[in-house]
Amino acid sequence: MILASLAWGSSFPSVKWGLGFMHPLIFVFLRFFAAGLMTIILIRFLGSGNAFYFLRNRRIFALGLFNALGYLFQFIGMEHSTAGKASLLINMNVIVVAVLSFLILRESMGRQKILAITVSVLGVILITTNGNLQTLWSGEFTGDMVVLLGGVIWAFYIVYSKKFLNSSNSNGVKVNSMDVTSAVIIITMLILAVPAAIYSFYDPSSLLALTAAPAIIAVCYTGLVCTTIAFTLYFAGLKYISASVSAVIMLLEIVFAVTLAFIFLGEVPSFYTVIGGLLIGVAIYLAGR
Repeated sequence: MILASLAWGSSFPSVKWGLGFMHPLIFVFLRFFAAGLMTIILIRFLGSGNAFYFLRNRRIFALGLFNALGYLFQFIGMEHSTAGKASLLINMNVIVVAVLSFLILRESMGRQKILAITVSVLGVILITTNGNLQTLWSGEFTGDMVVLLGGVIWAFYIVYSKKFLNSSNSNGVKVNSMDVTSAVIIITMLILAVPAAIYSFYDPSSLLALTAAPAIIAVCYTGLVCTTIAFTLYFAGLKYISASVSAVIMLLEIVFAVTLAFIFLGEVPSFYTVIGGLLIGVAIYLAGR
């Protein structure tokens, strides 16, 4: 689980670095193209379970759409945001999940979760404004909001994944999270191919990035390590620890992201980002208990 957190945390500085060589629409598709190919190979040689069966399921297509939009907004927003801030804003989905679970799944909403929501909102305000409301009209603030929107969309993905798993099991269909994730990765790849193809049609020069070694490295690393391998490690670890413990361990994703962004990109978090990050960390912990 810690290795999965490291892989996901390293994706933020890797994406920020890769965006210096590729347009976000091209980059995000290539990431899932690499991940999709690796996933198909794993399904072929390690046993598919019900992964190919779920490719024909309309609800899996909806999950793939949520996943594709989440990544699309993350990559577009990160052109104008930092890797460290993006990791904090994306992980806000835990708080949104708590709200959606109450509205959609009818799960309880206790005082602790209400407190978590309040604290997280304060944290987001500090991070996105950096203590200065004049930044509300800056490009960086817009980028932060686009990244945050990606996190909100992922919250819908998480909630509907849980709803899908519950309904499938109740109907006697054997399903596990890895099967669903494999199918979603493949569908996400196919959906992201559409905007990438449209953009490359209007700007053929964007494909020249495929000839640059840094772009190829960024695609392979984010696709294989940060997507396929990260999900595999996550589900392998989930077999041996509880979901609540895994939620706490996954907070390390933010720590790894901020640390690696500082080491490799020279990103120094501001005072307000640190305070806001601590508040979001506390909120995520309260929501996941």
